[in-house]
Amino acid sequence: LRAAQRSLSEAKSPYTWKSVNANAGFGARYAHAAVINEYQSIFVIGGAQGGPGQGKYLNDVWTSDDRGKSWQIVTPRSERFSPRRGHAAVVDPSGIEIFVLGGFCGKACLANDVWSSETGDVWNLPGEAPWSARHGHAAVMTSDSWLVLMGGHDGTRYLGDVWKIHDPAQAGQNGGWIVSSAKAEWMPRYGHAVAINKQNQMFLMGGFYADKETGHVQCFNDVWRSGDDGGSWISVTRSAPWAGRYQHTAEISHAGDIFVTGGLSVDLERLPDVWRSKNGGLTWQLVTPSAAWPARYEHATTVDINN
Repeated sequence: LRAAQRSLSEAKSPYTWKSVNANAGFGARYAHAAVINEYQSIFVIGGAQGGPGQGKYLNDVWTSDDRGKSWQIVTPRSERFSPRRGHAAVVDPSGIEIFVLGGFCGKACLANDVWSSETGDVWNLPGEAPWSARHGHAAVMTSDSWLVLMGGHDGTRYLGDVWKIHDPAQAGQNGGWIVSSAKAEWMPRYGHAVAINKQNQMFLMGGFYADKETGHVQCFNDVWRSGDDGGSWISVTRSAPWAGRYQHTAEISHAGDIFVTGGLSVDLERLPDVWRSKNGGLTWQLVTPSAAWPARYEHATTVDINN
């Protein structure tokens, strides 16, 4: 696989990466979340800074109205979520309401709360969810307002459950969550990536699993698809050509192409590559063997639907 990647790296990538801002105002961070709203404003939410044992968790919100060229911190006007990393964030189908779900908030601290905001300054707490507190999970929002959450780690075990809630901003305190699948067809994992297309098909890709008793460690390079809000899953491929990875990102373009970007390998190698699938994850093309940006993981990506 690596030999094939090296040979492909000699070919010109059909995609060009350009540095928009080499030193953004929000500062270097990891395990944050990012969303883009209907006005094409990008929001960077929370995360962590610094190395192990020396870092700090964040609950700040930054926004850019010019595709990342400049950034402004959003001044809070209400209580908001506690500092955290490894949370999930989505925006509703109208591109208005932002939701932040769960995350890791410190030693022996995991969250299962759900916060919502339209502009990042005023936050509402619809309530704690019935799913176990976790981090490294993934979430998407369907076009018919189902918020779907998948997998993660609860501090003890890797999770393979799927939960959903309809129109969460209106669901009321501590209500509305439904178990879509108590045990999905894919193996429990965290650090996976999920993307959703216009037909409300969800694609779950990659992730990490470790068995402390046996010492077995696995980074997945599989692709799974669900068309019923995560209730059932079909294996698209058990072994995509990209290296098994976790804490990567996945996005679907306006044209319906799936992109997998960066991440961390089972050998703890930071990955700088980008892969594309034009047929729902069945086959893949290495479109950027080694991106201009430094290899990374626990990053965040968004897609500008107008470009």
